[in-house]
Amino acid sequence: MNKKRSILLILAAFLTSAVYFFLRKRTHKKNLKHIFLSKSTVIDVRSADEYALNHFETAINIPLDDLQETISKIKKMKKPIILYCRTGNRSGRALTLLKSSGIKNVYNGINQETLENAFSW
Repeated sequence: MNKKRSILLILAAFLTSAVYFFLRKRTHKKNLKHIFLSKSTVIDVRSADEYALNHFETAINIPLDDLQETISKIKKMKKPIILYCRTGNRSGRALTLLKSSGIKNVYNGINQETLENAFSW
């Protein structure tokens, strides 16, 4: 009887630890996602119509065709900038434009799917 009780106590302790670890890890990943997104600016360089259909949750829309006119505004952004579009082509061109304008902390996030997969922790 004592042996069964010991085994049950060990099993209960193991399950409790496993549940705690899972919940802690899940919360940690959610916090990391929030911290990362709150410390970066995501810019969707697709057209306003494309943006209106669907966009990454924290993205602002500055279409590639309007980017040149907003460089001074973008230079004032303190957070790292992540660009994306539908295929990575326009965001790649936007990256080149921004870097050639002296903006260093800018990255090509490729497309919405890539960003969502990166943050699906």
